[in-house]
Amino acid sequence: VTIGVGKIEDFTWPQLLDLYACTECGRCQDNCPAYHSGKELNPALLIHNLKEYLNEKGPWLLKGEGDKFSKKLIGDTITEDVIWACTTCLGCVENCPVFIEHVDDIVDMRRYLVMDEGNVSPEAAKALENMENIGNPWGLPHQNRIKWAEGLDVPLMSEKKEAEYLYWVGCAASYDLKNQNVARSLVKILNAAGVDFAVLGLEEKCTGDSARRIGQEYLFQMMAEANIETLKKYKFQKIITTCPHCFNTLGNEYKDFGGDFEVIHHSILLNELIESGKISVNKNVSKKVTYHDACYLGRHNEVFEQPRQVVKSVTNDGMVEMWRNRRKGLCCGAGGGMMWMDEEPDKRVNLVRFADVEKTEAELVAVACPFCNIMMDDARKVRGKENEVDVKDIAELIAEAL
Repeated sequence: VTIGVGKIEDFTWPQLLDLYACTECGRCQDNCPAYHSGKELNPALLIHNLKEYLNEKGPWLLKGEGDKFSKKLIGDTITEDVIWACTTCLGCVENCPVFIEHVDDIVDMRRYLVMDEGNVSPEAAKALENMENIGNPWGLPHQNRIKWAEGLDVPLMSEKKEAEYLYWVGCAASYDLKNQNVARSLVKILNAAGVDFAVLGLEEKCTGDSARRIGQEYLFQMMAEANIETLKKYKFQKIITTCPHCFNTLGNEYKDFGGDFEVIHHSILLNELIESGKISVNKNVSKKVTYHDACYLGRHNEVFEQPRQVVKSVTNDGMVEMWRNRRKGLCCGAGGGMMWMDEEPDKRVNLVRFADVEKTEAELVAVACPFCNIMMDDARKVRGKENEVDVKDIAELIAEAL
């Protein structure tokens, strides 16, 4: 049994049909962050090369002699550098006029490399090992998962048993120092609004999002089933996440494994709290602000306006848009498991995106994703803009404006 796609005939027939649907318009190329950063991946060429390969191998397959065809799919036709450059941002898919699903093709080939051949970069392999053994890709002690909440009034589900909202903190907000302040800010807001919530604390583990994007499907499913079992122990109406990757995985992908939960991103909840008057905020941000769209919040889940409304609620002069925004917003570079892989210094997606920020002359980048938070913060440091441009999550902006 082949796991993933190691041969052209392993693709499904709709995937093969996609190859002949391509109009060669180049929109996928124009919206690909990997391509813009100088990496080998070009979504248009990916589809073209797969089609040409199928045309070459097709006659051999029809004769039942596919095994005699010596040219390989991965390596000879599609290089590993192409496969590992994708951030799964959906920029290509979203802008394709004939609905080709480039990202699924790439992830299927990753699954073959990772699960069939054990072929994955050392950094990604370490992240997968950490997820499996410790429950988080950072590799930090599990007992530290709730340390971000020290000194705060944060109720545990194990004690409450029931709450209106279960706040899924996520690995980044649990372990990354910059994103810990996002979790603390959200708790401050929830308490100010009188929201009935609780967290899982040490019962929470990684959703497995990065494992699935990297191609380790078995690990993802194992983690999903364990998390669903934990979540089903408690009564709650909705899950809140500050991470779009957790939002997407818990809300869309866990359904396939019996985890049918209503999940909302914190941008949606914050906007509701402001509009309903449950919290009042001051327009205390005088800096020029731009908002960076997170791919797994925007393109993947159609949430574009709520975070913008949240930003506008605290700014004196509204906000300025980057030239690539909403459906055409450019990825920060961390999706698709790229958060855990090394990039060549001159081919970093976050620097391409930060150039968009610089064009706006914004003094503050508002984000709604922990990965975007890290990548934009890193980019401003690389560009020497630490004293000129700030990066903050929308929860931090609201908490400071209460």
